[in-house]
Amino acid sequence: EKAIEACVAEGYGKEEALVTVEDEKASLERIRPVLAHLESKGKTGLKGLRICGYPALYACGAFDEIDVATRLLNSGMSAEELEVDWLDSIGNTVVHFSCAMPDKLLLLRRLLDSPVVTRASLDLGNFDEESPFVCHPGGRTPLHAAALASNKPAVKALLEAKANPAAKDLCGNTPAMAYLVHYQTTGAKPNDEMLDILGDPKQFHADLQERGDGAWKKTMTKKRNADHVATKARIAKRHKAEAKATTQRIQQLMLDAKQHPHVVENLPTSAKNVHVVIIPGAGGDVHPMRANWYSWLGLALARRGVRVTLPWDGMPEPNKCRERIWKNHVKQTMLTGTGGDDVVIVGHSTGGDVALRLAEEIRVRGLVVCSAGQLREELRDELTEEEAKDIGYYDRPWEWTKIKANTQWIIHVHSKDDDVVPVTEAKIFHDNLQTEYTELDGQGHLLMGEFPFLLEKILSKLGFKTKE
Repeated sequence: EKAIEACVAEGYGKEEALVTVEDEKASLERIRPVLAHLESKGKTGLKGLRICGYPALYACGAFDEIDVATRLLNSGMSAEELEVDWLDSIGNTVVHFSCAMPDKLLLLRRLLDSPVVTRASLDLGNFDEESPFVCHPGGRTPLHAAALASNKPAVKALLEAKANPAAKDLCGNTPAMAYLVHYQTTGAKPNDEMLDILGDPKQFHADLQERGDGAWKKTMTKKRNADHVATKARIAKRHKAEAKATTQRIQQLMLDAKQHPHVVENLPTSAKNVHVVIIPGAGGDVHPMRANWYSWLGLALARRGVRVTLPWDGMPEPNKCRERIWKNHVKQTMLTGTGGDDVVIVGHSTGGDVALRLAEEIRVRGLVVCSAGQLREELRDELTEEEAKDIGYYDRPWEWTKIKANTQWIIHVHSKDDDVVPVTEAKIFHDNLQTEYTELDGQGHLLMGEFPFLLEKILSKLGFKTKE
């Protein structure tokens, strides 16, 4: 009810208000760009729009905004404008996504009823993370995804829409064969009713037995690996291009802001020379310019006239993220040409550890520390003793006095349910540094695509008028 009232207060009609979901504040922010586009009745401008990193149609599916997704599908926009075949970080389209999750059946039906979802979209193969098992190849179509999820309603809907049951993944498996191989590997008993929908169960079992020899597996594994490398390279190229486009957009925004009278007029004196440096968390699979809320925050600050630096070309050793390597990289490529009192360092997860260790050595105006701290014990146990020692950060005591002396303020955010860094770590930092600490709930490791709360905190510190 509160979400509906908020929508109506923003000027939306009852129909728009009804599309809100449980998380009303986040939902309102997420759907506003899509609703604004629909209200404008334009046929351009939607392609390239990103909501939490997703195209509008994919985002509506991810956030259960089925009514808005339906309006998009019925808007007359083309498949290209709606980016129907856009691939997420593991190579799934919105159709794959809706097939693999039983609770997305309504979304799948709306997609299949729309003319923008063609036979080509139904036959589009994805790719999965590299796996040593022959039963986990790429090249799966939406029908593969539905079969492997044991999603019988989705399988039936796809077959009614003329999806190809003979389509093969990179290991030569049809949806039915992939389903059988999966269950053979896990030791579970396959459902003959599912195989009945897809074809002849007896023939599938016979084929599986015939193809179970080592030579077939070796041949298919070799083919799968070659195709996987090629597919992964193609998607990595696309992701790199998207990261470069975001980089150019932020840098252009900073240039434009200097010439924009409204921005110049409203830029607080305390923010005129400030330099915000955003250090990401660990993770090598996604370029930091495409990950979490980093670019979203950079764009939000840049359009207000604030100088921003992100890891434009990525971070070195993104998985190892050793302290000496990351600190040197930040010093040499991100903190250049800036005076200490003008620097604000924003660090998330490992980036927060880097920010705190840097503050032991250099003077800054402020720190923004999110989800920093030692990993949970079970995650630390996955590292060898040599690896843990080589990473740094926690191989020696913190120099609390130096950090406090080198910072004017420290914004500090953590979530109670963080499953990577326990909230007890945040309390150690807070108790020793007297940080301006906010403990959220239900936000995990703060991996969201947008972070309005954090933006408000930073803007307030820089002297902007905020909602607080």
